[in-house]
Amino acid sequence: MPPSSTMTAVRREVRNSWDLKAFNWKLGLISLAFLTAIALLVSKLGNEGLALAMGILMSLLVLATSPKESRGWALTRFSILGAVATYLGVAISGANLTMAIALGVVCFLASFGAGINPALAGVASMISIWMLMALTLLGDGISPGTRALYFLLGALIVAIPVIIGDRRKGVQRGPFFPTIDSISRRMHFGTDDFGYAVLFAAVGVITLIAGVFLTPDHPQWTASTALILMPAVGGGSIVKTVQRVVGTALGAFLVVAVMTVVDDRTMLIGIAVISGFFMAATIKVNATLFALFLTSMIVAATGLSGVDIHSIGRERVIGTLVGAGVAVLGILAARYLLPAEESVAETANPA
Repeated sequence: MPPSSTMTAVRREVRNSWDLKAFNWKLGLISLAFLTAIALLVSKLGNEGLALAMGILMSLLVLATSPKESRGWALTRFSILGAVATYLGVAISGANLTMAIALGVVCFLASFGAGINPALAGVASMISIWMLMALTLLGDGISPGTRALYFLLGALIVAIPVIIGDRRKGVQRGPFFPTIDSISRRMHFGTDDFGYAVLFAAVGVITLIAGVFLTPDHPQWTASTALILMPAVGGGSIVKTVQRVVGTALGAFLVVAVMTVVDDRTMLIGIAVISGFFMAATIKVNATLFALFLTSMIVAATGLSGVDIHSIGRERVIGTLVGAGVAVLGILAARYLLPAEESVAETANPA
């Protein structure tokens, strides 16, 4: 593509990246209610409560990103695969190399399967991100089976009503997993599905290892940024990547600046609550705004545990910069090494 055409396309994408009409205050209120429920569950049940809440949350995201005709079966697959990922993530946490390899394998299988069957795109993105979360947030090697069951329970709370509704409506399920023949025909570097899956897995492995060394207290921030910005199935937007980096830096800077002037726990709670509302309300408005409020919520909420705000903000920005940089390299590699690649999962990663 000529440079002039590329710049025109970029300017068009920047203009189209803002949609003020998409502001959703109802989603903001739902977000506040859900975040409050997570806080209560974690305070009562610890990591088991977090696994239960994340089972619900991740399943809701799968529901929102799956084709209407296959949502029930998408949720069924995600519930089972998510429980397995929870068990593995908790069981092998702490072994950095093993964690990176496990994440890479999950990312490859998820991306490759969704490349063959686009109906799996939402499941692929969420299972990759959840594997990362299970490795780093729940990971202490204690009670992997119990936490897997809690995650499965949370996922089924969402899945069962959808499955029952599909059955009543007579929704027909399709072949949800790829056939052996379709896998064997694509399992080589001459196909975009296989090549992209390798790139996606490499991005996951590299960013998790980078996170372990650069931000050891929060290694998930680097890898999660990359896995969100580089969808599990093709595509990816460099404009959204830049916007997310800018929003992250602004969010961290604002919280640190406010707390430098007014060092008060009540202020932190207020920032977390306001940010939690606007994070969800602006998720489809613009990537910069979403990243700004997401970061300010994370920094404020983490600061409530007693961790130094300045170090949290610094780690959040470093993790985002590194993760976004690796994601951009992955997106560019997919565009130029796999010229026929097309995005079929643009909605799988709204951030």
